[in-house]
Amino acid sequence: MNKEVQQKLLMFMKNRRTIRKFKNISIDSEVLEAILGSAQWAPSAHNSQPWKFVVVTNMDFKKKLVNNLRSSCSKLPNSIQMLVHKSIDIVDSAPVVVFAYNTKRLSKKMIYLGEPYLSISNYAEIESISAAIQNMLLMAYAYGVGSAWLNMILLIKDQINESLGETSDLVSLVGFGYPDEKPKAHSRVPIDKIIRHIK
Repeated sequence: MNKEVQQKLLMFMKNRRTIRKFKNISIDSEVLEAILGSAQWAPSAHNSQPWKFVVVTNMDFKKKLVNNLRSSCSKLPNSIQMLVHKSIDIVDSAPVVVFAYNTKRLSKKMIYLGEPYLSISNYAEIESISAAIQNMLLMAYAYGVGSAWLNMILLIKDQINESLGETSDLVSLVGFGYPDEKPKAHSRVPIDKIIRHIK
């Protein structure tokens, strides 16, 4: 890979932003297919590919889902409600919401070994799914589509699963849509503070 491509790739990663407000414009099916398809090519532990994605594009369904989540959120402690409501607002705004599930393909093979192997398998599955999500975020950005990777909303994941008719382990969700904001870059911890070399 030549230096020009390397620099472009680095700038691409640096310029991507989390988008929390989306335009009311649907994502073309071919673009969405490319975004979702990129997840397949993420690295995964023992090639287990433990991910499963539920993709919601039906606006009527999403409206009912959002209403259910707002109702469920009211049962959380007041100090947490505001954080979860912010995530629900993003779900409400996004034309596409992708729910990422852990199928436990690796853990199911390791269960006979017990601990600590089972816990490590679960970590490996989460890491694999995270890599798949990152692929989707970058592919979306390549198409001019914004994204928001959400986790705080997992506090009401039982209600999400009930609404979606899922029983697998929900580990994350991502809202996708065309940006209706231009967030500034946040500062990063200096590189010398996060890396220690052993030479």
